[in-house]
Order: sequence, then C-alpha cells, then structure tokens
Amino acid sequence: MRIVEKKPNNLIPLELGIIKGSDPIQRYATIDDNIADWNSVSFLLNKKAMFAAVNVFHAAAQYCIDKNFNMVYGFYHKKVNSIVKLYTSIGAIPSKKYGKEVYFPECYFQGELVYLTPIEINKDALQKIRTRIW
Repeated sequence: MRIVEKKPNNLIPLELGIIKGSDPIQRYATIDDNIADWNSVSFLLNKKAMFAAVNVFHAAAQYCIDKNFNMVYGFYHKKVNSIVKLYTSIGAIPSKKYGKEVYFPECYFQGELVYLTPIEINKDALQKIRTRIW
C-alpha cells in the first residue's frame, strides 16, 4: 500500500497517468488542497493474505483519517473484478472530477495495456474502511 500526500512540489499518481484517448498526451492536474492518492494494493487470494489486506486497509484508512484528508484518490482496473468489488464495497466511487481512464505506458495485465478508472474515497468511506471487519 502506498499513500502519497499532495504537496505543492510533487505529483501524485493521479497526475502521472496519461488520459486515455488524449492526443496530444494529457494528464490530470490537481489543484485541491489536503488530498492524497492511495494505490498499489496487491495481495494473494488466500485467507492469510486476506487477513493481511484487511489490516493494511484499516491502517491506511486510519492514517488518512488522522491526516484529515479532504479526499483520497486511487485507481482500479475494471477487468479485475475482485478489486472493483472490494473498492465499491467500501464506498469508493468512480471519480466525478477525473472521469476519464488513465494508463501508464509500461503497465500491462495479461498482455494488454491497463486502463485504470480514477476513484474517490471520501471521509465517510474512510470511516467505513476503518471500522469494517469484512
């Protein structure tokens, strides 16, 4: 799990992805204050890994709550149903502000370029994640 806090002199992953279909290449630029990007969730599909993933999600949500972020952004890959279900079950929604999919030229899944859906995890969703047992 990686949480990147937006600062005046850095880019969060949301700002690094290339917007699908843009020509010339375009990227998102965030101007909001007090936001973060939460990404790189990866775990095996077994009981031990699921227990670890739940603990990581709880800790990450608590960190975001403690930092009082106004919004936390992330991505999911629509072709990985388990990740989509996980994020939607905790209250993450496709971003309204950053509605187009993005990609990273070096990121492939099963031989295909990965298009990622930007998501928003608001404060209510963070509280839900923090208290959820699964």
